[in-house]
This record gives sequence, C-alpha cells and structure tokens, in this order.
Amino acid sequence: MVQFEPWELVANVQKTAQSSLLHKCNAVELGYYEDEFIDKFIQPKPQITITSLVYTIRVKGIRIVLDKFIQSFPNQTVQFVNLGSGFDTISFYALKKYPNVICFDTDFDDQMKTKSKIIYENDCFKQLLPDLKLENEFISSNRYKIVPFDLSNINDFNNLINAGLSSKYPTFYLAEAVFMYIDPNIVDPVNCDDKFGEMTIQTFKEYNLRILGVTLYNTLQQHNNRYSELGWDDVLSTNMNIIWLLFDQEEKKRIQNLESFNEVEELGIICGHLMLGIATKNFNQPWEFLDFLRQKIKHKDNKINVNNINTYSSEIRESFQSYNSKNSFNKLLNYCRLYFQLFILLLIVYTYFPQE
Repeated sequence: MVQFEPWELVANVQKTAQSSLLHKCNAVELGYYEDEFIDKFIQPKPQITITSLVYTIRVKGIRIVLDKFIQSFPNQTVQFVNLGSGFDTISFYALKKYPNVICFDTDFDDQMKTKSKIIYENDCFKQLLPDLKLENEFISSNRYKIVPFDLSNINDFNNLINAGLSSKYPTFYLAEAVFMYIDPNIVDPVNCDDKFGEMTIQTFKEYNLRILGVTLYNTLQQHNNRYSELGWDDVLSTNMNIIWLLFDQEEKKRIQNLESFNEVEELGIICGHLMLGIATKNFNQPWEFLDFLRQKIKHKDNKINVNNINTYSSEIRESFQSYNSKNSFNKLLNYCRLYFQLFILLLIVYTYFPQE
C-alpha cells in the first residue's frame, strides 16, 4: 500500500472541494437551481445527469434546513458558520436573502486566501457587501468573514472567536462532506456494509482519500446515539431521499424535464447513502422547527423513530443486493469511480447559544 504524507492527504481533500463545486456549477448552468455567485469560482463542464440531480438534492436540502432555522429568529442576529466550506457559495445565498445573518466561511489557510482573492476581484460581492475589505489576504466585512480553520486542530476554533463569533446569537453550523476526513472517529458513512457501500469505500481508496470510523457510525441510529451521548439535546438523522420526497410535483417534473433521465433506482441508491443529520442544543421546541421533516417521518411522543422513515431507499437497496445484471453493476461501479464525491456523506449540525 502506498503511504502518503499528511500534506499529501490534505491536498487530496482540497481537490474534492473543486470537484464538488464543478458538479454544483454544472447543475446551475443547466437550470436545476439558481446560484448567481458560483460561476465566479469555477466554470461548468458537462457531467452525467444523475450527478446534477444528486447535487441539486444536496444543495436544496441544506437550503431548506438553513431557511427554516433563520426564519425561526426573524428579529435577531443569526450566525452561520460553514465548516470546511471550500469555495462553496451558500453563505452568499444566505447573505442576499436574510439581512439579519452574519456568515463565517472556514477552511484551510491557502484555500481561504484563494477564495478571498476571487471575492475581492468580483464586483458582485462588493455590491452584496459594500464594506468588503481584504486584510492580511482574508476577506472581512460586518456580515461576512473568511476564517482559516483546520478542523483537525481544535485550537483553530479561536480563529472564529477572534473573527467575531459570539455566544449571544443563534448559530447554525454546517459541515457538508467534511467530518469523514477527520481523525479520530469523526466520519459519517451510512449503510456502508452493503455492496454499494463497499464499492464507495474502495473508490475513496483509489483516490488516496482516507475515511475513518466506518464501522463505528454506519447507520442512522448509530449517528443519533453518537450525538445524544455527546450531550446534544435533540438529534434527528435521515437519508437524502427525504429531500427528494419534499420537492413538490411541479418542481420534480421541471427538474426531470431538464435532461433525459431514467436512472431512478441509481438515484435512490445514492441518496440512501447520503445522510442529513441535525442536532440541537438549547433550542426551545426544536421539533416545531422540524415540521417540514416530520411530515415524512413517523414519530411518537415527539421522538423520532428512525426505523420508520418513509423512503424507498431500503426497497431499492434490497433490489440492488440481488442485482445480477453485469452491465448495470458495472455502470454503478463506474459512477463510483468517476464521481466518488457524490457519495461523501452530508452532515448538518446547528446549535443555539442563549443570551448571556
């Protein structure tokens, strides 16, 4: 087995940010969803249809949760911290839509310097944030901060404090496809003990990317237990099929008409291996906040029963286990190898800090 130095592993992780951004940009170019800022960071290139669909579900899933959170505090300042943001643009989505939001983008030092330079050189960001300035190679304004932050170094959290993060305000933390790279035991694969999960893990190895703790947290219930044991008040996790089910019929029809698409089973398999996780702390009546998910998840006495999640992923997974078609199997294997970043697990964590 080839051994890699720490800096090489970091470089491989950073490459995934570009790859993810490319797929999102292509989805925007084709009309799957709107993002007026993404093309400032990368130009679209043709991708297979299923890629655009999966990233659309990811982006819209995050936006749904973020919107619901911010709308819960209409008369307060709300903080949004994007952990391991890379070149992602969701902060600008929030800044444009909500005047009461302060955003912090964090990632490795060199990536954040590059992102800062791109932002400073494009007028659209200055129109959004008139007080935008570049200080010591990092962007800053009253409502938006770029902060160097290596998540494997807990001391770097002080960089956020120094940038103005306050415990006085409701705060939403997002970690999209991030924790899987952090040691120890901070990784979020789900259902990795089936054939598709095994293929996914092998694909990461082929790209010299380490994912850790697969056997520790590979089911939704294990993730729920994990965060409950860490002291979070309320925890909910589900796979990303839920987000597709939340799309109204007109939006589904619009998206499906953008390109020729007949890979519904593959879409279900992929989304069945992507997790949407939410954990809250000091958040009054959190399940009222989660009404948009409760309509699709059976619950009793305000507690979520993750075994009764209303999706079709388990049925699709069972059919995949008995999938004997060599062509279909090889087709899925190629998806894994060429688009491994689609299967990076998604974790959204947010918390509410009370007034001091």
